[in-house]
Amino acid sequence: MRHFFPLPSSIQQLALVVSFLFLLKSSHALRKVGHPKIKSAVFLSPKFVLGPGSVVNRYYYDIDFPRGHIALKSFNAEVVDEAGNSVPLHETYVHHWTIGRYYQRTGAMDPDHTNARQEFNQSDRIFLRNSGICQKNTLGQYYGLGSETRGTATHVPDPYGIEVGNPADIPTGYDERWMLNVHAIDTRGAEDRLGCIECRCDLYNITLDEYGRPLKPDYAGGLLCCYDHTRCRVKEGFEGAEKSLYLRYTVKWLEWDDSILPVKIYIFDVTDTWKRLENSTGENAEHKCHVEYEVESCNASCMADDGCIDNKRLSLTMPRGGFVVYGVAHQHAGGIGSALYGEDFVTLTSKGRILFTICSFSTSLFKFYSSSAFGWTSPKSLPPLMGSYDIDFPRGHIALKSFNAEVVDEAGNSVPLHETYLHHWKILSTYRKMRHFFPLPSAILQLALVVRWIQTTLMPGKICQKNKLGQYYGLGSETRGTATHVPDPYGIEVGNPADIPTGYDERWMLNVHAIDTRGAEDRLGCIECRCDLYNITLDEYGRPLKPDYAGGLLCCYDHTRCRVKEGFEGAEKSLYLRYTVKWLEWDDSILPVKIYIFDVTDNWKRLENSTGENAEHECHVEYEVESCNASCMVDNGCTDNKRLSLTMPRGGFVVYGVAHQHAGGIGSALYGEMYQDFVTLTRWTSYMFFDTNLWKGKKAGNEAGYIVGMSTCYPEPGSVKINNGEALILESNYSTQKHTGVMGLFYILVAEESPKPRVSFRNPFARQLIRYDHLERQNFLMDGLINYCSPGVGTSSMMFSCVLYR
Repeated sequence: MRHFFPLPSSIQQLALVVSFLFLLKSSHALRKVGHPKIKSAVFLSPKFVLGPGSVVNRYYYDIDFPRGHIALKSFNAEVVDEAGNSVPLHETYVHHWTIGRYYQRTGAMDPDHTNARQEFNQSDRIFLRNSGICQKNTLGQYYGLGSETRGTATHVPDPYGIEVGNPADIPTGYDERWMLNVHAIDTRGAEDRLGCIECRCDLYNITLDEYGRPLKPDYAGGLLCCYDHTRCRVKEGFEGAEKSLYLRYTVKWLEWDDSILPVKIYIFDVTDTWKRLENSTGENAEHKCHVEYEVESCNASCMADDGCIDNKRLSLTMPRGGFVVYGVAHQHAGGIGSALYGEDFVTLTSKGRILFTICSFSTSLFKFYSSSAFGWTSPKSLPPLMGSYDIDFPRGHIALKSFNAEVVDEAGNSVPLHETYLHHWKILSTYRKMRHFFPLPSAILQLALVVRWIQTTLMPGKICQKNKLGQYYGLGSETRGTATHVPDPYGIEVGNPADIPTGYDERWMLNVHAIDTRGAEDRLGCIECRCDLYNITLDEYGRPLKPDYAGGLLCCYDHTRCRVKEGFEGAEKSLYLRYTVKWLEWDDSILPVKIYIFDVTDNWKRLENSTGENAEHECHVEYEVESCNASCMVDNGCTDNKRLSLTMPRGGFVVYGVAHQHAGGIGSALYGEMYQDFVTLTRWTSYMFFDTNLWKGKKAGNEAGYIVGMSTCYPEPGSVKINNGEALILESNYSTQKHTGVMGLFYILVAEESPKPRVSFRNPFARQLIRYDHLERQNFLMDGLINYCSPGVGTSSMMFSCVLYR
């Protein structure tokens, strides 16, 4: 083997990738695997040379590769220079690389990788594609990625592997070989960098394909215009030296044995114009994958309707089933997400059948309607931010199962976010002395979701200081699209007579923060509480704001008003928060859970000899995201990544998880210390979730441009445990358009014990859940739109939360 380097300690990475790749386990019985020694080696491709604007699209045959009967575990690659340094994408853009397998007749000559048009004896080679599903050898690779290659995990989990090199499969007189295709573009000095990486034909001055055939008149760009030896237009007078580059690839594998379960590789293409053959289950269908397609610019009517999302969908049949082991998608620049659904998918829950969803959103998604804006008013008896004390709520010793809410008008109709933006609502429990017929007003602390009670306020699991983030439930604009259900056999225990101090009774308080954005001069600025739009320089207690405080909760408190367009008039509206509570009467079959809310702004300090339970926390709740500067834009670094390392005070089994972000959020994650393989790319983040579909419209719950839902995490009972004092990492990502007053919260439910094995679990429908619907009346002069809601997804050591925009 020509090139070998000792393997550096590598980190598996997650990112948004290019095509759906699925490995499906065949239906063997599960077999135990010990701890086999994984072998690894690092190789270099043949050298390729690039100058400014130039393109290489080469096929290298008989590359260095592990030999023998083996199980492939991962294949990772990146472009490096002659010194072995990683080459950034803004210099050399990796359009794609793929690796394929073939059998070659013993003694046959390898093709010349520098001559794409060469002819050779086809009988000398038998190309081996993956299990499908495209025609002939289209998308037949075993591995393949593009610009996202450094940040995407390719590891096949134990006890699975991709079986290759089986002597029983290799025809007599042939040897197994491997082929590498590298397609890279040098964008140094490019006149239009995006146009170059999207292979726009006019920038390459191409009218014929690489075989001399005329292109179709409507073919604007793609693979036919950026083939080997073509050159993209560079700025006049730009000069740059040629570079000698390599694709450095790292292969990990095991020697094959019977403990390994083989997997099949399937790649689906959304451009597939397939036809089912008569009486076929799909295995013999005729597929025609076009691989690439064109996205048209948004027209005026779409922009007016906030419909600037291109959604391409394909319905197809899986030829042969099995158990999904791994999944990943691939998109190019401009992609904002991809999903694969099973046919029995009904609702956006973990019990549905969305198999995989890749979630990522760019700033182009945020398009807002022109709107009106009023400051809203409330009864004088209510404190700032509209806190309602002693609200209607189920009483007694109960297990809370869910709490859902939405803003409605007097007729009970749902009010859309582009009219009334729901910044947040939250519900807290408190013990009140029985002689107090009316509670004293609460002293609102300086940030949202923070209330200091004169009565004794009950705190959930408690991470943040004092009463900050002490709510039992709380969401925002995403409230209609976020699950809050606590799964069986768990429940949030409240109303236990043994816990209520003598002379007190339990009450509930509701806080609603809403903004009327009708006629708003700057709708996004209003919902992000920009101080200049509210003409605010003092907080609600008359204290001057800091000079660098641009926006947030201190500028959109009760009775403030966001600036509206000159001459705009709109009628006042009477609105309510309608909330639905589900609960069970408490009994010993229910396992209690604790509520923990983590805040990425927490400046916490561990006390000496503490496991974290007595740490000093200072949660600021909100923070500011700066706009992307020119250097970041050049480096494709326009993602704001905020990360917090903290200690879990008391462990247990995770039952539910969900995150909360504001407009501009592109994902959040919570990691346990057992998860060692995490790296995030600067621009894209790849998540697998149970939901995320980009619909668009103005209907309540389906408003374009708003966060209308968050994915939720429901691990299998007892499968995800956090240890006492375990180190956790919370990460919150935003697009780096300027954002003020954003949040990065993560809410989890933790049970101290897992369910004990029983002959049968209690059917959640066997005992009727009590449902309580209530309208909490509030009078608004509304000026805003936001819907807050948080969900997450779990594995054994990490949880993700994905934003759902519509």
